[in-house]
Amino acid sequence: VSSPLTLWDRYGSFNLGGTEMPPFGLTNLAAMLIRHGFDVEIIDGEALRLTCEEIAELILEKAPLFVGFTSVTLSIHKTAKIAALVKSKNRDIKTIVGGPHLTAAPEKTFEMFPHLDIGVIGEGDITIVELAENINSEDKLLKVKGLLLRNDNKLYFTEPRPLIENLDSLPLPAWNLLPKITEYYMPSLNSYNRSPVGFLVTTRGCYAKCNYCSRAVYQNTVRQFSAEYIVKMIEDLQNNYHIKEIVFEDDEFLAERNRIIRLHELFKKKKINLSWSCLTRINRADPEILRIMKDMGCWQIAYGIESGNQKVLNFLKKGTNIEKIEETIKWTKKAGILPKGFFMLGHPVDSRDTIRDTINFAKRLDLRDFQISIFTPLPGSEIYKDAHKYGWFDDNWEKMNYWNILFVPNGLSAEELRAFQKRAFKEFYFRPKIIISYIFRLRSKDQLLKLLRAFFALLKFLIFEKRK
Repeated sequence: VSSPLTLWDRYGSFNLGGTEMPPFGLTNLAAMLIRHGFDVEIIDGEALRLTCEEIAELILEKAPLFVGFTSVTLSIHKTAKIAALVKSKNRDIKTIVGGPHLTAAPEKTFEMFPHLDIGVIGEGDITIVELAENINSEDKLLKVKGLLLRNDNKLYFTEPRPLIENLDSLPLPAWNLLPKITEYYMPSLNSYNRSPVGFLVTTRGCYAKCNYCSRAVYQNTVRQFSAEYIVKMIEDLQNNYHIKEIVFEDDEFLAERNRIIRLHELFKKKKINLSWSCLTRINRADPEILRIMKDMGCWQIAYGIESGNQKVLNFLKKGTNIEKIEETIKWTKKAGILPKGFFMLGHPVDSRDTIRDTINFAKRLDLRDFQISIFTPLPGSEIYKDAHKYGWFDDNWEKMNYWNILFVPNGLSAEELRAFQKRAFKEFYFRPKIIISYIFRLRSKDQLLKLLRAFFALLKFLIFEKRK
């Protein structure tokens, strides 16, 4: 089960038609269980627009051996609510939860939510199979690595589960268990050129040590599906779902340049016609690899830039500098790829001056797309435990979506942060070259309608949004 987060939950009033992604983790876990002979169904509450009550009723109708939830911090309360509704009617159904939030804050989560029976800590692909095979034996469960168990109102951790060494050993994602992927899952307006669109994750982990990211699940290692396996995943999506574009949602798609070079060779050999985009770090790109990516069909790269002030970048442990960011954006544009910049404001060491630096820097860079969210200390991140030392912090899991203001650095106010955010959007997007670029990128009537909806939603945000 994927809990029913709405676009309002994710973006609040700043709902410009954000990305609606499939639950990657669930498709992987389901595929593993199917490989080992289990009957599996997926309920994507978010895609189907179901309430917690509706999901609970579906689960109770099916009366499964167990129900497993994947959960981020923002969705853990809804996950717990569904589990409680199920347990209130049928205590025999085991409720299991995994995902980044549980791995980051296991004890606190289980203390808060007594209707969660079992927790999966870390990577769950192998754990879920062993758990399913031994679900009715408490003694055997104690020998399954990577679990958090309840016994006599006490919590027990089993031996840690090592990371999977060979990702290519995993089955292809079970896309067929989701609602029709070409209808229910769609990137935001400025994140695709062609449709139908598919999504893939081809790496696990990130080398970076940014202090606002949680590395609870994958630590500081990066493991990758091989270029050959990526082609298998792409061909599966093209042959079975007629996908014409892929959004690679890896944290660090360019983790290994040799993999990109091999992927390029396979694209040529197999005559793969694909439009695609990805995310990566500033320090991973160079002119040669960007040229290769363009030749493979890459049209956009999103970079996590975060700030236009070097002092702030150093505090965040970004491992880059202003000059390198400018250079990489120029290389990307020269290669014929559109660069997109992700920024945040309200960092622990932000001030009015550093925020102005960020806004001006974003405008100075030759970006065509831009997003600026609110700094939020998440469970599992390095900054989470020390956030209160730098300012006011509302540790409210239900609101941690990067748009609600839950952290305000010393010397600033929530009202100022919201005003700066509005100013950033207004000054970036209400420029002739940006408006013209959007018009020239329109490919269909559907995109035009989405652009108009996004424009009016942005106006609504700029005019009416308060500090919340």
